[in-house]
Amino acid sequence: MKKSIVSTLLICFALMAPVIAQTEKTQKETFQSTYNDSKALVESKSFQFVGNYVYNNKNREKLEEENNLLVLLNEKLKGQITTLSTYGEKILTFNETIKDYQVSFNDEKQEISIQFKANNTTIYLDIKPNGNVFLTARYDTNVITQVGKIKKI
Repeated sequence: MKKSIVSTLLICFALMAPVIAQTEKTQKETFQSTYNDSKALVESKSFQFVGNYVYNNKNREKLEEENNLLVLLNEKLKGQITTLSTYGEKILTFNETIKDYQVSFNDEKQEISIQFKANNTTIYLDIKPNGNVFLTARYDTNVITQVGKIKKI
């Protein structure tokens, strides 16, 4: 009797497993619309990066969005980004034409990589499937690293 009850329960669970698996969305399916929106913004070459945090290996600081904004409009870059305050809070300001704009779309991983130069600074934007954007700005021998979002202008 016990064996037949256990066998029946196992069969029920085995039959339910495919139904449960069909209803759960994969991570890729969940982030597909976010990736599509990010891709459309990047292709338009008309978007803004809003920094939320600036960080390095040891420290992280929350940023004020209105003071930490880069606007990319066609081939022009305007705005400013800041370093950690522990380093004297240097501000990089931009109002110029960008050079060497390169974009790479990885549809399989749902990641977008952007690279360009402005004002002797090389800027990298790595857009992840969940919409988070990692900015790296290299100037002289220094690096500013931030995390934020891209938004429509």
